[in-house]
Amino acid sequence: MPEIYLDVLIFENLVMNYLILYITSRFFKRNTKPWKLLMGSGIGTAYAVAVLWIPQHNAAAIAGKLILSAVMIAATFYPKTVRAFLKLTVCFYTVTFLFAGAAFAVILATSS
Repeated sequence: MPEIYLDVLIFENLVMNYLILYITSRFFKRNTKPWKLLMGSGIGTAYAVAVLWIPQHNAAAIAGKLILSAVMIAATFYPKTVRAFLKLTVCFYTVTFLFAGAAFAVILATSS
């Protein structure tokens, strides 16, 4: 099993979650306060750290991530309608998948 440095895990998760939430807020032209973005990214980071110690099964992991994203969106943006929540969720996942695809492309391009 590879070594995991907790400080690096926390830093990377905070930064990436913050960027994903920030881009989501810019896409919808929402003036979200930086502390709300940090709170939402902190929730995602806490989950990433907790996963290190909590054994998970596939169904539980998927359900946990869906619940996590809903909590992050609700805490960061506090959408007033279900429609607004769903739009933010779709945008959040789109940005997340774009980041993941870009990271995968960089890994493939730089591996020998």
